[in-house]
Amino acid sequence: MKKKILVGILIFVVLLGGAALGTYEYLLRRSLPKISGTSKLIILKDKVNVYRDKNGIPHIEANNELDLYRAYGYVHASERLFQLDLYRRASRGQLSEIFGVMALEKDKLVRTLDFEYPMRNSERVPLSKDAKVRLRAYLEGLNSFIDEGSLPIEFVLLGYEPEDFELEDVYAFIGYMAYLFGHAPKQDPLFEKFRSYFSDEVIALM
Repeated sequence: MKKKILVGILIFVVLLGGAALGTYEYLLRRSLPKISGTSKLIILKDKVNVYRDKNGIPHIEANNELDLYRAYGYVHASERLFQLDLYRRASRGQLSEIFGVMALEKDKLVRTLDFEYPMRNSERVPLSKDAKVRLRAYLEGLNSFIDEGSLPIEFVLLGYEPEDFELEDVYAFIGYMAYLFGHAPKQDPLFEKFRSYFSDEVIALM
């Protein structure tokens, strides 16, 4: 009797594990970028051809410039949507909304630095009218992929869906990247603190 119970439990565990693996594989495969076939995007004005070379790098051929940017946004989202959403959240101080308290201090810093400031003061990051038109076309493509609902598995695991991207997100991202690659905002306060402990000659050597 005990043997039958153990066999039954074992079968149940195997079936449960198989179902879990099947669900995981389905979610993973569903979120992989489409590399063959045809997709109908209502945002496109003409036919666009996307193909990948032997290294998997996508190449886009379009009959007009705006369709090129729309297709670029769509393909970009199909491969890097979770990364793009993380950068958007990092640049707008919204990481703690999905990661909780561990990201709260970073969000406070980012909101204090206010990377959206250039959007309200466009002379700080002057984008031409043509550049904004191209950006909006790119965002149309990116958001079109989001609206399809074939989200990467990271969103399923974290239990949230990304919002559509807006022009404000681009400005915030520009500010965030400038901060990441700019050494002065991080080094100047540090070296000012060093002046309490070291001479100017030592600081110059640093």
